[in-house]
Amino acid sequence: MTTKFYIDAHVHFFSAGHIPLQQTIDRLLNKTFGSTGSKLTAAAGLSVAAPLIPLLPLLENTGAVEGRIERIKGFIEFFDTDAAFSINKAVTSSEGIYFISDYDNRIKLFTPLVMDFEYSVVDYNPNYVGQKLLKDQVKNLTQEANSLLIKEKLINNKWLVLPFLGLDLRRFDNADNIEHTLEQLIALNSSGLNVIELNDFEQPFEDLYQQYNGGCIGLKIYPSLGCDVWPEDEQRRAINIELIKTLAQKQYPVTVHCQKDSYESGNLDLSDETLINYANPKKWQNLLNAADNPKLFLNFAHFGGEEGVKRLVNWRSWRAGDRAQYKNKKLFEAFDRDTKSWTYRIIKLLKTQQNIYSDLAAFDFEDQKAVASFLWLLYLDEQGQLDDEFPNSQYKLKDKILFGTDVPMTMYQYPEYKAQVKAFYQCMKGNYSHKFMFVLPPSAWFNGNSNEYIENFINHNPAAFLFKR
Repeated sequence: MTTKFYIDAHVHFFSAGHIPLQQTIDRLLNKTFGSTGSKLTAAAGLSVAAPLIPLLPLLENTGAVEGRIERIKGFIEFFDTDAAFSINKAVTSSEGIYFISDYDNRIKLFTPLVMDFEYSVVDYNPNYVGQKLLKDQVKNLTQEANSLLIKEKLINNKWLVLPFLGLDLRRFDNADNIEHTLEQLIALNSSGLNVIELNDFEQPFEDLYQQYNGGCIGLKIYPSLGCDVWPEDEQRRAINIELIKTLAQKQYPVTVHCQKDSYESGNLDLSDETLINYANPKKWQNLLNAADNPKLFLNFAHFGGEEGVKRLVNWRSWRAGDRAQYKNKKLFEAFDRDTKSWTYRIIKLLKTQQNIYSDLAAFDFEDQKAVASFLWLLYLDEQGQLDDEFPNSQYKLKDKILFGTDVPMTMYQYPEYKAQVKAFYQCMKGNYSHKFMFVLPPSAWFNGNSNEYIENFINHNPAAFLFKR
Protein backbone atom coordinates (compact mmCIF):
# COMPACT_ATOMS: atom_id res chain seq x y z
CA MET A 1 0.00 0.00 0.00
CA THR A 2 1.65 3.22 -1.17
CA THR A 3 -1.10 5.65 -0.12
CA LYS A 4 -0.76 6.89 3.45
CA PHE A 5 -3.99 7.55 5.32
CA TYR A 6 -5.14 9.18 8.49
CA ILE A 7 -8.52 7.57 9.18
CA ASP A 8 -10.93 8.44 11.96
CA ALA A 9 -13.10 5.34 11.74
CA HIS A 10 -15.85 6.49 14.11
CA VAL A 11 -17.51 9.93 14.09
CA HIS A 12 -21.04 11.33 13.86
CA PHE A 13 -22.21 14.37 11.92
CA PHE A 14 -25.86 14.88 12.81
CA SER A 15 -27.93 17.51 14.57
CA ALA A 16 -30.67 17.49 17.20
CA GLY A 17 -33.22 17.43 14.37
CA HIS A 18 -32.15 13.89 13.47
CA ILE A 19 -32.81 12.50 16.96
CA PRO A 20 -36.24 11.29 18.17
CA LEU A 21 -36.44 13.81 20.98
CA GLN A 22 -39.66 12.88 22.79
CA GLN A 23 -38.81 9.21 23.23
CA THR A 24 -35.30 10.20 24.35
CA ILE A 25 -36.69 12.45 27.06
CA ASP A 26 -39.30 9.86 28.05
CA ARG A 27 -36.59 7.25 28.60
CA LEU A 28 -34.47 9.75 30.49
CA LEU A 29 -37.42 10.59 32.77
CA ASN A 30 -38.07 6.91 33.26
CA LYS A 31 -34.44 6.36 34.26
CA THR A 32 -34.22 9.43 36.51
CA PHE A 33 -37.65 9.60 38.11
CA GLY A 34 -39.10 6.15 37.62
CA SER A 35 -41.75 7.49 35.24
CA THR A 36 -42.20 6.89 31.55
CA GLY A 37 -43.18 10.51 31.15
CA SER A 38 -46.34 9.35 29.41
CA LYS A 39 -48.14 12.55 30.41
CA LEU A 40 -45.62 14.60 28.48
CA THR A 41 -47.39 15.92 25.39
CA ALA A 42 -45.56 15.87 22.10
CA ALA A 43 -45.32 19.65 21.99
CA ALA A 44 -44.09 19.94 25.56
CA GLY A 45 -41.70 17.08 25.06
CA LEU A 46 -40.08 18.69 22.06
CA SER A 47 -39.81 22.11 23.67
CA VAL A 48 -38.23 20.65 26.80
CA ALA A 49 -36.02 18.19 24.97
CA ALA A 50 -34.42 20.39 22.33
CA PRO A 51 -31.94 22.25 24.54
CA LEU A 52 -31.21 19.17 26.66
CA ILE A 53 -30.31 16.59 24.04
CA PRO A 54 -26.60 17.48 23.88
CA LEU A 55 -26.34 17.12 27.64
CA LEU A 56 -27.84 13.65 27.91
CA PRO A 57 -24.52 11.90 28.63
CA LEU A 58 -24.06 14.26 31.58
CA LEU A 59 -27.57 14.59 33.00
CA GLU A 60 -27.43 11.38 34.99
CA ASN A 61 -24.82 13.10 37.14
CA THR A 62 -25.81 16.75 37.29
CA GLY A 63 -22.76 17.55 39.39
CA ALA A 64 -20.64 16.81 36.33
CA VAL A 65 -22.10 19.87 34.60
CA GLU A 66 -20.88 22.29 37.25
CA GLY A 67 -17.71 24.07 36.25
CA ARG A 68 -17.74 22.61 32.74
CA ILE A 69 -20.02 25.05 30.96
CA GLU A 70 -17.32 26.27 28.59
CA ARG A 71 -16.53 22.74 27.48
CA ILE A 72 -20.19 21.95 26.97
CA LYS A 73 -20.74 25.01 24.74
CA GLY A 74 -19.01 23.39 21.77
CA PHE A 75 -21.02 20.23 22.33
CA ILE A 76 -24.28 22.19 22.25
CA GLU A 77 -23.14 24.16 19.20
CA PHE A 78 -22.48 20.92 17.32
CA PHE A 79 -26.06 19.71 17.76
CA ASP A 80 -27.49 23.15 17.00
CA THR A 81 -25.84 23.51 13.57
CA ASP A 82 -25.77 21.67 10.28
CA ALA A 83 -23.29 18.96 9.32
CA ALA A 84 -21.26 21.24 7.02
CA PHE A 85 -20.47 23.49 9.98
CA SER A 86 -19.48 20.51 12.13
CA ILE A 87 -17.31 18.98 9.41
CA ASN A 88 -15.60 22.33 8.85
CA LYS A 89 -14.98 22.73 12.58
CA ALA A 90 -13.46 19.24 12.87
CA VAL A 91 -11.23 19.75 9.83
CA THR A 92 -10.10 23.18 11.03
CA SER A 93 -9.35 21.79 14.48
CA SER A 94 -7.33 18.96 12.93
CA GLU A 95 -4.87 21.35 11.35
CA GLY A 96 -1.52 21.27 13.07
CA ILE A 97 -1.47 17.60 14.06
CA TYR A 98 2.29 17.84 13.60
CA PHE A 99 3.02 14.86 15.87
CA ILE A 100 1.59 12.43 13.28
CA SER A 101 4.35 11.89 10.74
CA ASP A 102 3.72 13.32 7.26
CA TYR A 103 0.21 14.34 8.36
CA ASP A 104 -0.31 17.07 5.76
CA ASN A 105 0.36 14.70 2.86
CA ARG A 106 -1.89 11.89 4.05
CA ILE A 107 -5.35 11.28 2.63
CA LYS A 108 -7.65 11.86 5.60
CA LEU A 109 -11.02 10.22 6.12
CA PHE A 110 -14.01 10.70 8.37
CA THR A 111 -16.48 7.80 8.29
CA PRO A 112 -19.57 9.30 10.00
CA LEU A 113 -22.01 6.68 11.26
CA VAL A 114 -25.68 7.30 10.46
CA MET A 115 -28.23 6.01 12.98
CA ASP A 116 -31.33 4.16 11.80
CA PHE A 117 -34.01 5.40 14.23
CA GLU A 118 -37.09 4.39 12.22
CA TYR A 119 -37.96 1.13 13.98
CA SER A 120 -37.12 2.37 17.47
CA VAL A 121 -39.56 5.25 16.92
CA VAL A 122 -42.31 2.83 15.86
CA ASP A 123 -41.55 0.66 18.90
CA TYR A 124 -41.95 3.73 21.10
CA ASN A 125 -45.18 4.96 19.52
CA PRO A 126 -46.63 3.69 16.20
CA ASN A 127 -48.42 7.03 15.79
CA TYR A 128 -45.42 9.20 16.60
CA VAL A 129 -45.55 12.37 14.50
CA GLY A 130 -41.83 13.07 14.69
CA GLN A 131 -40.72 10.13 12.56
CA LYS A 132 -37.00 10.28 11.68
CA LEU A 133 -36.63 8.80 8.21
CA LEU A 134 -33.27 7.26 7.40
CA LYS A 135 -33.41 8.53 3.81
CA ASP A 136 -33.70 12.12 5.05
CA GLN A 137 -30.63 11.73 7.28
CA VAL A 138 -28.59 10.23 4.47
CA LYS A 139 -29.67 12.84 1.94
CA ASN A 140 -28.89 15.66 4.37
CA LEU A 141 -25.43 14.33 5.23
CA THR A 142 -24.52 13.76 1.59
CA GLN A 143 -25.57 17.30 0.69
CA GLU A 144 -23.77 18.83 3.67
CA ALA A 145 -20.56 16.88 2.99
CA ASN A 146 -20.56 18.29 -0.53
CA SER A 147 -21.47 21.83 0.46
CA LEU A 148 -19.65 24.49 -1.53
CA LEU A 149 -18.96 26.21 1.79
CA ILE A 150 -16.48 23.49 2.80
CA LYS A 151 -15.37 22.04 -0.56
CA GLU A 152 -12.16 24.08 -0.76
CA LYS A 153 -11.30 23.29 2.88
CA LEU A 154 -11.74 19.56 2.33
CA ILE A 155 -9.75 19.46 -0.90
CA ASN A 156 -6.90 21.62 0.35
CA ASN A 157 -6.54 19.48 3.47
CA LYS A 158 -7.12 16.17 1.66
CA TRP A 159 -10.22 15.19 3.64
CA LEU A 160 -12.98 12.84 2.45
CA VAL A 161 -16.29 12.26 4.26
CA LEU A 162 -17.44 8.67 3.62
CA PRO A 163 -20.54 7.80 5.71
CA PHE A 164 -21.80 4.46 6.97
CA LEU A 165 -25.50 3.84 6.34
CA GLY A 166 -27.58 2.95 9.42
CA LEU A 167 -29.13 -0.51 9.39
CA ASP A 168 -31.75 -1.79 11.83
CA LEU A 169 -31.93 -5.59 11.67
CA ARG A 170 -35.72 -5.40 11.88
CA ARG A 171 -35.86 -4.03 8.33
CA PHE A 172 -35.45 -7.65 7.24
CA ASP A 173 -38.58 -9.73 7.76
CA ASN A 174 -37.91 -12.74 5.53
CA ALA A 175 -34.77 -14.87 5.28
CA ASP A 176 -35.55 -15.54 1.61
CA ASN A 177 -35.75 -11.84 0.70
CA ILE A 178 -32.49 -10.51 2.15
CA GLU A 179 -30.96 -9.36 -1.13
CA HIS A 180 -34.01 -7.35 -2.20
CA THR A 181 -34.44 -5.65 1.18
CA LEU A 182 -30.73 -4.82 1.28
CA GLU A 183 -30.92 -3.29 -2.19
CA GLN A 184 -33.86 -1.13 -1.06
CA LEU A 185 -31.88 0.05 1.96
CA ILE A 186 -28.79 0.88 -0.06
CA ALA A 187 -30.91 2.75 -2.61
CA LEU A 188 -31.64 5.32 0.12
CA ASN A 189 -28.20 6.69 -0.73
CA SER A 190 -28.30 8.23 -4.20
CA SER A 191 -24.93 6.72 -5.17
CA GLY A 192 -25.64 3.32 -3.61
CA LEU A 193 -22.91 1.80 -1.47
CA ASN A 194 -19.50 2.55 -2.94
CA VAL A 195 -17.00 -0.29 -2.87
CA ILE A 196 -13.62 1.45 -3.04
CA GLU A 197 -10.35 -0.43 -3.52
CA LEU A 198 -6.95 0.74 -2.36
CA ASN A 199 -5.62 1.37 -5.86
CA ASP A 200 -8.47 3.85 -6.44
CA PHE A 201 -6.63 6.26 -4.14
CA GLU A 202 -3.72 6.57 -6.55
CA GLN A 203 -5.66 9.11 -8.66
CA PRO A 204 -5.46 12.89 -8.04
CA PHE A 205 -7.21 13.87 -4.82
CA GLU A 206 -9.66 16.27 -6.48
CA ASP A 207 -10.86 13.38 -8.65
CA LEU A 208 -11.32 11.26 -5.54
CA TYR A 209 -13.36 14.04 -3.96
CA GLN A 210 -15.61 14.40 -7.00
CA GLN A 211 -16.16 10.67 -7.30
CA TYR A 212 -16.62 9.55 -3.72
CA ASN A 213 -17.04 12.36 -1.18
CA GLY A 214 -20.33 12.12 0.71
CA GLY A 215 -21.13 8.63 -0.63
CA CYS A 216 -21.76 5.78 1.78
CA ILE A 217 -19.17 3.00 1.95
CA GLY A 218 -20.38 0.81 4.83
CA LEU A 219 -23.16 -0.07 7.25
CA LYS A 220 -23.74 0.73 10.94
CA ILE A 221 -25.75 -1.49 13.32
CA TYR A 222 -26.76 -0.11 16.73
CA PRO A 223 -28.49 -2.96 18.64
CA SER A 224 -29.58 -0.91 21.68
CA LEU A 225 -32.05 0.92 19.44
CA GLY A 226 -34.05 -2.29 19.83
CA CYS A 227 -32.69 -4.83 17.34
CA ASP A 228 -31.39 -7.96 19.07
CA VAL A 229 -28.40 -9.57 17.38
CA TRP A 230 -29.23 -13.07 18.69
CA PRO A 231 -32.93 -13.02 19.70
CA GLU A 232 -34.91 -15.83 21.27
CA ASP A 233 -37.22 -15.96 18.26
CA GLU A 234 -35.92 -18.67 15.91
CA GLN A 235 -37.31 -16.99 12.78
CA ARG A 236 -35.50 -13.74 13.59
CA ARG A 237 -32.31 -15.67 14.24
CA ALA A 238 -32.58 -17.30 10.82
CA ILE A 239 -33.04 -13.87 9.21
CA ASN A 240 -29.98 -12.46 11.00
CA ILE A 241 -27.89 -15.48 9.98
CA GLU A 242 -28.77 -15.04 6.29
CA LEU A 243 -28.18 -11.30 6.50
CA ILE A 244 -24.68 -11.77 7.96
CA LYS A 245 -23.84 -14.30 5.25
CA THR A 246 -25.02 -11.85 2.58
CA LEU A 247 -23.05 -8.93 4.02
CA ALA A 248 -19.93 -11.10 4.12
CA GLN A 249 -20.43 -12.12 0.52
CA LYS A 250 -20.90 -8.47 -0.51
CA GLN A 251 -17.73 -7.57 1.47
CA TYR A 252 -19.33 -4.47 2.94
CA PRO A 253 -17.58 -3.07 6.04
CA VAL A 254 -19.95 -3.15 9.01
CA THR A 255 -19.49 -1.25 12.28
CA VAL A 256 -21.50 -2.38 15.31
CA HIS A 257 -21.91 -0.61 18.63
CA CYS A 258 -20.30 -2.76 21.33
CA GLN A 259 -19.96 -1.27 24.79
CA LYS A 260 -22.28 -0.99 27.77
CA ASP A 261 -22.38 2.81 27.57
CA SER A 262 -24.97 3.37 24.88
CA TYR A 263 -27.99 5.29 23.65
CA GLU A 264 -31.07 3.17 24.34
CA SER A 265 -34.39 3.86 22.66
CA GLY A 266 -37.61 2.25 21.54
CA ASN A 267 -40.15 0.33 23.60
CA LEU A 268 -40.21 1.82 27.11
CA ASP A 269 -41.25 -1.56 28.52
CA LEU A 270 -37.75 -2.82 27.71
CA SER A 271 -35.19 -1.93 30.34
CA ASP A 272 -31.93 -0.21 29.48
CA GLU A 273 -30.10 -3.37 30.57
CA THR A 274 -32.08 -5.47 28.08
CA LEU A 275 -31.40 -3.08 25.22
CA ILE A 276 -27.71 -2.78 26.11
CA ASN A 277 -27.34 -6.56 26.16
CA TYR A 278 -28.62 -6.78 22.57
CA ALA A 279 -25.08 -5.70 21.58
CA ASN A 280 -23.27 -8.25 23.77
CA PRO A 281 -20.31 -9.69 21.81
CA LYS A 282 -21.34 -13.13 23.05
CA LYS A 283 -24.47 -12.73 20.90
CA TRP A 284 -22.26 -11.85 17.95
CA GLN A 285 -20.15 -14.95 18.61
CA ASN A 286 -23.33 -17.05 18.53
CA LEU A 287 -24.48 -15.40 15.31
CA LEU A 288 -21.13 -15.77 13.56
CA ASN A 289 -20.85 -19.42 14.60
CA ALA A 290 -24.37 -20.14 13.34
CA ALA A 291 -23.44 -18.53 10.01
CA ASP A 292 -20.32 -20.76 9.79
CA ASN A 293 -18.04 -17.80 10.57
CA PRO A 294 -18.23 -15.99 7.23
CA LYS A 295 -15.39 -13.59 6.48
CA LEU A 296 -17.46 -10.56 7.41
CA PHE A 297 -15.61 -7.23 7.61
CA LEU A 298 -16.81 -6.31 11.09
CA ASN A 299 -15.74 -3.56 13.48
CA PHE A 300 -16.72 -3.81 17.15
CA ALA A 301 -16.93 -0.15 18.11
CA HIS A 302 -15.45 1.03 21.43
CA PHE A 303 -13.40 -2.16 22.16
CA GLY A 304 -15.93 -3.02 24.86
CA GLY A 305 -15.37 0.26 26.73
CA GLU A 306 -12.79 1.27 29.33
CA GLU A 307 -14.38 -0.83 32.07
CA GLY A 308 -14.07 -3.96 29.96
CA VAL A 309 -10.40 -3.18 29.31
CA LYS A 310 -9.63 -2.52 32.97
CA ARG A 311 -11.16 -5.82 34.03
CA LEU A 312 -8.54 -7.75 32.04
CA VAL A 313 -5.48 -6.52 33.95
CA ASN A 314 -4.79 -7.89 37.41
CA TRP A 315 -3.94 -4.71 39.27
CA ARG A 316 -4.50 -6.53 42.54
CA SER A 317 -1.25 -8.46 42.14
CA TRP A 318 0.60 -5.18 41.54
CA ARG A 319 -0.89 -3.41 44.52
CA ALA A 320 -0.35 -6.39 46.82
CA GLY A 321 3.40 -6.36 46.23
CA ASP A 322 6.23 -3.85 46.22
CA ARG A 323 5.38 -1.41 43.43
CA ALA A 324 9.03 -0.50 42.92
CA GLN A 325 9.73 -4.16 42.23
CA TYR A 326 7.46 -4.06 39.17
CA LYS A 327 8.58 -0.73 37.74
CA ASN A 328 9.41 -1.36 34.07
CA LYS A 329 9.52 -5.08 34.73
CA LYS A 330 8.24 -7.54 32.20
CA LEU A 331 5.25 -8.91 34.04
CA PHE A 332 3.33 -8.75 37.29
CA GLU A 333 0.95 -11.63 36.58
CA ALA A 334 -0.81 -8.98 34.59
CA PHE A 335 -3.56 -10.76 32.66
CA ASP A 336 -6.83 -11.20 34.55
CA ARG A 337 -9.06 -13.83 32.94
CA ASP A 338 -12.49 -12.22 33.10
CA THR A 339 -14.56 -14.10 30.55
CA LYS A 340 -17.62 -11.92 31.19
CA SER A 341 -15.82 -8.76 30.13
CA TRP A 342 -17.07 -7.59 26.75
CA THR A 343 -13.49 -6.72 25.86
CA TYR A 344 -12.42 -10.31 26.59
CA ARG A 345 -15.03 -11.61 24.17
CA ILE A 346 -14.04 -9.05 21.53
CA ILE A 347 -10.37 -9.97 21.84
CA LYS A 348 -11.26 -13.63 21.32
CA LEU A 349 -12.93 -12.73 18.03
CA LEU A 350 -10.12 -10.37 16.98
CA LYS A 351 -7.47 -13.03 17.50
CA THR A 352 -9.32 -15.87 15.81
CA GLN A 353 -11.33 -14.27 12.96
CA GLN A 354 -9.70 -12.84 9.84
CA ASN A 355 -11.63 -9.66 9.04
CA ILE A 356 -12.79 -8.58 12.51
CA TYR A 357 -11.57 -5.29 14.01
CA SER A 358 -12.35 -3.05 16.97
CA ASP A 359 -12.13 0.74 17.24
CA LEU A 360 -11.16 2.93 20.19
CA ALA A 361 -13.95 5.48 19.76
CA ALA A 362 -14.69 7.50 22.92
CA PHE A 363 -11.86 5.83 24.84
CA ASP A 364 -11.03 7.99 27.87
CA PHE A 365 -7.31 8.69 27.57
CA GLU A 366 -7.49 10.63 30.84
CA ASP A 367 -8.44 7.45 32.73
CA GLN A 368 -4.97 6.31 33.82
CA LYS A 369 -6.08 2.81 34.78
CA ALA A 370 -7.79 2.32 31.41
CA VAL A 371 -4.74 3.64 29.52
CA ALA A 372 -2.31 1.42 31.43
CA SER A 373 -4.60 -1.61 31.04
CA PHE A 374 -4.92 -1.09 27.28
CA LEU A 375 -1.16 -0.81 26.88
CA TRP A 376 -0.56 -3.93 28.97
CA LEU A 377 -2.98 -5.90 26.78
CA LEU A 378 -1.05 -4.83 23.67
CA TYR A 379 2.25 -5.70 25.34
CA LEU A 380 1.12 -9.10 26.62
CA ASP A 381 -0.24 -9.94 23.19
CA GLU A 382 3.06 -8.96 21.57
CA GLN A 383 4.81 -11.30 24.02
CA GLY A 384 2.52 -14.18 22.99
CA GLN A 385 0.70 -14.55 26.29
CA LEU A 386 -2.75 -13.87 24.84
CA ASP A 387 -2.12 -16.60 22.27
CA ASP A 388 -2.05 -19.03 25.20
CA GLU A 389 -5.29 -17.59 26.57
CA PHE A 390 -7.23 -17.80 23.30
CA PRO A 391 -6.91 -21.14 21.45
CA ASN A 392 -6.64 -20.97 17.65
CA SER A 393 -5.19 -17.45 17.81
CA GLN A 394 -3.90 -16.35 14.42
CA TYR A 395 -3.77 -12.56 14.70
CA LYS A 396 -2.26 -9.84 16.90
CA LEU A 397 -4.17 -6.96 18.43
CA LYS A 398 -1.75 -4.51 16.83
CA ASP A 399 -3.19 -5.54 13.45
CA LYS A 400 -6.85 -5.33 14.55
CA ILE A 401 -7.32 -2.01 16.40
CA LEU A 402 -8.73 1.07 14.63
CA PHE A 403 -8.44 4.66 15.76
CA GLY A 404 -11.73 6.55 16.17
CA THR A 405 -12.79 9.57 18.19
CA ASP A 406 -16.62 9.38 18.43
CA VAL A 407 -16.88 13.13 17.82
CA PRO A 408 -19.11 14.86 18.95
CA MET A 409 -19.72 12.60 21.97
CA THR A 410 -16.26 13.41 23.29
CA MET A 411 -16.34 17.18 22.68
CA TYR A 412 -17.20 18.03 26.28
CA GLN A 413 -13.92 16.31 27.24
CA TYR A 414 -11.87 17.35 24.20
CA PRO A 415 -13.33 20.60 22.77
CA GLU A 416 -10.57 20.64 20.14
CA TYR A 417 -10.37 17.66 17.78
CA LYS A 418 -6.58 17.56 17.76
CA ALA A 419 -6.50 17.43 21.58
CA GLN A 420 -8.13 13.99 21.48
CA VAL A 421 -5.73 12.82 18.79
CA LYS A 422 -2.83 14.11 20.91
CA ALA A 423 -4.15 12.18 23.93
CA PHE A 424 -4.18 8.99 21.84
CA TYR A 425 -0.66 9.68 20.57
CA GLN A 426 0.60 10.34 24.10
CA CYS A 427 -0.96 7.06 25.25
CA MET A 428 0.76 5.05 22.54
CA LYS A 429 4.10 6.71 23.29
CA GLY A 430 3.78 6.15 27.04
CA ASN A 431 4.70 9.81 27.25
CA TYR A 432 3.44 10.92 30.64
CA SER A 433 5.56 13.57 32.32
CA HIS A 434 3.07 14.08 35.15
CA LYS A 435 2.59 11.63 37.99
CA PHE A 436 1.15 8.41 36.61
CA MET A 437 -0.44 6.11 39.17
CA PHE A 438 -0.16 2.83 37.26
CA VAL A 439 2.89 0.96 36.04
CA LEU A 440 3.29 0.83 32.26
CA PRO A 441 4.93 -1.85 30.11
CA PRO A 442 8.74 -1.68 29.79
CA SER A 443 10.05 1.52 28.21
CA ALA A 444 11.99 -0.54 25.65
CA TRP A 445 8.67 -1.77 24.27
CA PHE A 446 7.48 1.80 23.63
CA ASN A 447 10.78 2.71 22.01
CA GLY A 448 10.61 -0.22 19.64
CA ASN A 449 6.91 -0.47 18.88
CA SER A 450 4.96 2.76 19.43
CA ASN A 451 5.41 4.20 15.91
CA GLU A 452 4.38 0.91 14.31
CA TYR A 453 1.27 0.67 16.49
CA ILE A 454 0.21 4.27 15.77
CA GLU A 455 0.67 3.74 12.04
CA ASN A 456 -1.36 0.54 12.17
CA PHE A 457 -4.22 2.11 14.12
CA ILE A 458 -4.62 5.26 11.97
CA ASN A 459 -3.56 3.88 8.60
CA HIS A 460 -2.98 0.20 7.82
CA ASN A 461 -5.76 -1.39 9.90
CA PRO A 462 -8.66 0.93 8.99
CA ALA A 463 -7.57 0.88 5.34
CA ALA A 464 -7.71 -2.93 5.41
CA PHE A 465 -11.14 -2.89 7.07
CA LEU A 466 -12.55 -0.35 4.61
CA PHE A 467 -10.82 -1.07 1.32
CA LYS A 468 -8.62 -4.19 1.22
CA ARG A 469 -10.63 -6.85 -0.59
